[in-house]
Amino acid sequence: MCSTMSRLIRIGDSQRRKSFVKCCPTVANVLEKGRSHFEKELTSIVLEADGSMIVEDEVLDLLSSEGLSFMLLGNSEEWSEKNTTTSVDENKKHDIQQTQTFQEPSRSSSVMDSTLSSIASIELAECDAVFGNVSNVSTLEDPLALPNLSCGDKRKLADSVEETSNKRTKDISTETLVTCNVSEIEEDKSSLQEMETDSQEKEISSKTVDQNRVPRIQQSIKHDLSAPLKLANFQINWKILPSDVMHQLQGHEPSAGYRGISETNYNRLVDHVTAQLRTITTKIPFSIFKKHALKITTEYSVLRDYNDDGDVIGDGSNSLADKLRNHNSYLNRTRRTEKQTTHNKGCSNRQCKAGIREEYYKSGKTYCSKEHLMLLSRNNPESMQLNDEVLTSTEAFIRYKIDSSMTIEKLCQEIPMIRRNELLNYHFFKGTGVDAETFTTNFAKKRTKLIKVAKVYKKSLNITSSASDLEILEGVAKLLHEDFSCLIHELENTDENLHLDDVFPSIIIRNDQFFIYADHELVTTGVNTIIRAVQQLLVVYFVYFFKYPKQISKTLEFLQMYLLKIYPEHGTRSMATIVGGQQRMVASLISKITKLEWKNQLVENER
Repeated sequence: MCSTMSRLIRIGDSQRRKSFVKCCPTVANVLEKGRSHFEKELTSIVLEADGSMIVEDEVLDLLSSEGLSFMLLGNSEEWSEKNTTTSVDENKKHDIQQTQTFQEPSRSSSVMDSTLSSIASIELAECDAVFGNVSNVSTLEDPLALPNLSCGDKRKLADSVEETSNKRTKDISTETLVTCNVSEIEEDKSSLQEMETDSQEKEISSKTVDQNRVPRIQQSIKHDLSAPLKLANFQINWKILPSDVMHQLQGHEPSAGYRGISETNYNRLVDHVTAQLRTITTKIPFSIFKKHALKITTEYSVLRDYNDDGDVIGDGSNSLADKLRNHNSYLNRTRRTEKQTTHNKGCSNRQCKAGIREEYYKSGKTYCSKEHLMLLSRNNPESMQLNDEVLTSTEAFIRYKIDSSMTIEKLCQEIPMIRRNELLNYHFFKGTGVDAETFTTNFAKKRTKLIKVAKVYKKSLNITSSASDLEILEGVAKLLHEDFSCLIHELENTDENLHLDDVFPSIIIRNDQFFIYADHELVTTGVNTIIRAVQQLLVVYFVYFFKYPKQISKTLEFLQMYLLKIYPEHGTRSMATIVGGQQRMVASLISKITKLEWKNQLVENER
């Protein structure tokens, strides 16, 4: 599956005409862009560096993300290292015409020509790293002939030779530059080698140029270019895995662990898969781990991520992919020069669409009937009932208004009806496909499990079975090393004007009612329990495209995943440190609850 996002891709044709195009990285799209740009029929794509054929969209997506260049070819064209694919014979004829034999020079001119040839050989070694057409200058009988170079590259190298000769031999006129023929070089072979050696030593000492680095650079480039192709085509060799690991993977020992496989064998599986990937390269992107983790969990379902209800979390492969990445990072630990952490950079404060359906957030429209507009503008919205017809008819207009640049305070003044919980819950359902009431229902079902996990993993909390809902929520936040109280503000004087420093959505308690406060404005109508208040808090975060504040990100993401069962395919609302598309502590807490449920089930089965 290739990326659905467009990106800049560098392309060229057989004549080495190059350009950047922006499109989705698929074979069909790139060929279509190439036909339009180069105005010629193109049928295939190869890697410009070595001519490897690209036929799969996934391979093209991976290589283009690495910044590699591609060559587009027609039916009768083939990849070549030369600047063109059809003018080989013409280049040879042109070279023969230019290598004329001049009058026999004197002994002094022979020495002069030898000096120029020595200078040319050194300059060509440097140019070789740039043009990539000359791999070893010492194998050429005549460094100035260069039959394998095109005319354009010869002119560039000739200019380089002329500039160098002017610097080193001021008394030599540039108008008398002579091309030394093959026979003269063979006669003066010994003197040429001596002078070439002396000149190279001076050049190395003055410019610190090492000719041996040229083939090493080329070799490393070839290695880096081949690694993405090998990783894209990599297949796990299951035959070399231990038999006891395979036995548990096939589901023959369901009691071995809560995944159906023991922790020891799970780690052995990770070791084997990582070791096979590292035979290609040690610098493995997370997308490769994710790809193979998905293949493994698809083939062996016991390795999927499940919650305590037996539902698959996301695509079921996040934990295994993160485990593979962590093990590879551990093996690479000695090569790190500085501590590196990854922070989520998916979206700004009110533009986060993680977990929102695309058809919903693109549904905004400017039109609204006068009748509905008058209804939305009423100053006493709580006295008016909202039926399904009104909600459906105003959906696109409300989405457009929320997406506009106006502040929430001004939006609530212009459309007071937007505070209604029924309207917000309707938009939450349209955006996520989940009923907001699921939060309250699941909390009642899982209340006992949350108390148990708090007792087992945080005994200092002293949460009992008679604990209040707020105490349970505070306990969950402490399990994730956060403080739930930063979300709640209680007003002692019910008549005082609201003005809090926090602009992110939080809960306000006024007259024993719970409201949601965001951007210096109350954005919901009141509810009478803390659980419904947290439910509406999450609704506001999703409908207004807010990101979770960093100080309480992990707790809100846990409630979203565990109680609302919303697992975004791309991105996250959390502003905490994200590794591999998930927050580790949240995934760990869900895993702990699942393990605890599995152990309790084993005890009940033994009875």
